Amino acid sequence: VFIVLFSAEFLASETYNQATDALNLMQTQPSTKTYRLLPVLVSYCGWSDTPFASFNPAPSPQKPLLSEHWENTDLPYQNIVEQLNQLIRDWPNRT
Repeated sequence: VFIVLFSAEFLASETYNQATDALNLMQTQPSTKTYRLLPVLVSYCGWSDTPFASFNPAPSPQKPLLSEHWENTDLPYQNIVEQLNQLIRDWPNRT
């Protein structure tokens, strides 16, 4: 399971380029089903214009951790854990 934290700073970094290269490599391998990826929106950024946009981001409903959307600051973290648990439960052949 890969967890990628998205922010404007990340998108402007060399790490983003490396993560994109890794994603491209994983998607071209015959063992595509051996990984799962969870994008986590830390702050507002242009993540939807990236190769990672096809993955369902956390926290749901696509509101960043650092946004005024969350009245209780613990809720987005709980939401991320729930999405991660669901991702793992839905993972076929994870043994």
